Amino acid sequence: MVEIPILKDDDPEDRKENQIYVASARRDVMEELMMYYSSWWKLKVAVSWLLRYKRYLKNKILQRRESSLNKQGLEERSGHLTLDELREAENEIVRCVQRKEFPEVIALQSEENQRLVKRLIKKMGASLSKLNPQVHDRLLRVGGRIGQAPLCYDLKHPVILPYKHHVTDLIIKDHHLKVGHMGQESVLSSLRQKYWILKGRSAMRRVLSKCFDCQKRKAKPPEQFMAELLKDRVTPSEPLFTYVGIDCFGPIEVKQGQSLVKRYGCLFTCLPVRAVHIELLHSASADSMINAMRRFISILSTVMMRNSDSVSDDEPISPNHLLHLRPTPSLPPGVFVKGDLYCKRAWRQAQSLTSVFWRRWSNEYLPTLMERWKWRMPKENIKAGDLVLLADKNDPRGEWPIARVVEAVVGRDGFVGAVRVRTASTVATQVKRQRRGELKASSVVFTRPITSLCPLEMDV
Repeated sequence: MVEIPILKDDDPEDRKENQIYVASARRDVMEELMMYYSSWWKLKVAVSWLLRYKRYLKNKILQRRESSLNKQGLEERSGHLTLDELREAENEIVRCVQRKEFPEVIALQSEENQRLVKRLIKKMGASLSKLNPQVHDRLLRVGGRIGQAPLCYDLKHPVILPYKHHVTDLIIKDHHLKVGHMGQESVLSSLRQKYWILKGRSAMRRVLSKCFDCQKRKAKPPEQFMAELLKDRVTPSEPLFTYVGIDCFGPIEVKQGQSLVKRYGCLFTCLPVRAVHIELLHSASADSMINAMRRFISILSTVMMRNSDSVSDDEPISPNHLLHLRPTPSLPPGVFVKGDLYCKRAWRQAQSLTSVFWRRWSNEYLPTLMERWKWRMPKENIKAGDLVLLADKNDPRGEWPIARVVEAVVGRDGFVGAVRVRTASTVATQVKRQRRGELKASSVVFTRPITSLCPLEMDV
């Protein structure tokens, strides 16, 4: 008896069968067509042309069959689209949306079992069941309670649209443009002349929050967690105006002879004790600012550091630096006791009073700076690539230029307080280019604090 050996799986004589799995996906061409367009008008026009072409093909088929149906109403149309064709296209688009979103309700509306219909509507949620929907001309409409009102049919029985669908968003955007970018209630009132959107106000907020023009008008400067005070603000025992902050204000009109001229002010603030010194600026030029700085340093030549948004030059050298060979002429404070107040040596009395002042400053004033009166919660940082408006209080909001953030400046606390932005022009350069008739605009990059920006919550 011959024994037949059993072939193993890895035997080379064993021929394996190749298995091929095919998965077919059904394409919804109408859905793809609706998703292609970003305008309700353009979508209606495209569907109108398709319906006209469909009618043309039907006529050709009927003519080949030598049918008389073509003479009974299936007429060919040519030339521009008519209003009836646009309305027909609009209804076809809505029917397609409703067949996808409410298939069971539309199918059961034709049945006589109304109890089954109501049970199905109840399962679909209160937002639909309370409308008492009904089907008319293959469109799902609101049944409502105002059928006896002397109003048009579309207003008494508006067409029902789903809460979240691309066509719903297109219709909301279209009515938003028609009412001139007005608010939620105005758009909702315009929509309900013909449509009823489920969860309408929520859908309004979702769509209108993405409107670029509305964001440009309503965007506000961001807030961020308040940073810690600089070391210069909390360091005692330094001479007055050792650390200063600089800012300018104005213009102020003053009378000079028979005319009015503009003058500005330069405010120097001592950072630790908040003492102020004001210098006059005869103009808003750099020369006037430099002269004001020189006058201030000549009077109080102990300046070691400035904090300013508009001045970025190096620390100026005063004659006092050459005389004392150090940036401050102050002597070491030394150790003084209460008895020095009654000492016959005036310098010890003065130094003792200075020590008393700085001790009270540290014990009484400094603790009042601990609280954060605003900006208490950390917010999301502005990042590179964000789109912002460059706020300028001296110009109308409609003229604020749009800029792109190219770099975020992160502080020691991990929060962004300033950014570098790129824009085609600022408001000032826009005016200059318009006067010169220049059409080509070159981009500029500069640094701005986040409080002078208005983030736009979308990318274009």
